[in-house]
Amino acid sequence: MTTRMRAISLVIALLLALPQAGCSRTFVIEVNGDGRGQVTFSFQGSEEDVGRVFLNIVEFVVQEQTPDGRWVAARELQGSQRLNSIDYGAKYDGLKEVSPAKPLSRGGRYRALASELSWPSPKGHSAVAFSIQTDGSLGLSDVGE
Repeated sequence: MTTRMRAISLVIALLLALPQAGCSRTFVIEVNGDGRGQVTFSFQGSEEDVGRVFLNIVEFVVQEQTPDGRWVAARELQGSQRLNSIDYGAKYDGLKEVSPAKPLSRGGRYRALASELSWPSPKGHSAVAFSIQTDGSLGLSDVGE
């Protein structure tokens, strides 16, 4: 095998090994709005980075917590779309609506989960928990609650 062929083989092997490395990165979802109108989920690169960033969103799910503590889909999108925010209920060309948006309820507890894939970076994930208070205002909570 020539030196050139070995070098090409090594590069191919390294490229194939990258997805196996188990790396992932995080980003931040900021939620704004209230239960009386539009709720917007904005994407930031980190907690210190206060500006929006464009990400290639491949999955976005909003789940509602049931009285017995289970989480069920209130809305689910899958596909691929470069966005810096998602408005609850809006349609996006590159994202298929797997679960249509259900109305957000006052007193409801929710969490939004997003995955993004921007080559050559590892796949990114984020989540945010929120509630719609009885007065219609938005409340934030810990995702693990």
